[in-house]
Amino acid sequence: MAQQYADGSDAKSAAAVYATADDTLVCCLAGTAVNLRNWWSGGWKGEFTIKLDGTASSAQVTGKCELLIHYFEDGNVQMNTFRDFAEDGVGFGDSAELGTVVAGMVKKWESGLQAGLETMYMGMSDQTFKDMRRILPITYTKFDWSGQQQKQAGGAGFGTL
Repeated sequence: MAQQYADGSDAKSAAAVYATADDTLVCCLAGTAVNLRNWWSGGWKGEFTIKLDGTASSAQVTGKCELLIHYFEDGNVQMNTFRDFAEDGVGFGDSAELGTVVAGMVKKWESGLQAGLETMYMGMSDQTFKDMRRILPITYTKFDWSGQQQKQAGGAGFGTL
């Protein structure tokens, strides 16, 4: 937790592990950051289930992460992301080794999710936003935004042209 979810003045994190009646361990991770000076906040929640086999030397691990990012300078933009992680079998010798193996798997899954988000953000300005806006208006001519043109466009609805 200390490496991946650093606590600070703007960020807080917590972790919990509990056992269920059917030989299952559940690991819950949560981190939140609020930076009002820079107009953003975000949260990351992860839940990972470790289903122990009867032999106590292997387990099946599944997980999911939910992210909410909120940016609110000059508008209100939110991104919600949800990712399920495939079941993966792990072998272990004792409980300490199980903890190390599961922590490594969670780190790998979360780092992959983070890398995918970074790749998406890098391509947003080049690809996504260009796809969202029209390069030219429907008339395929550039609009002159000088003061006179704006005045004419503003009066167009009032019969003053």
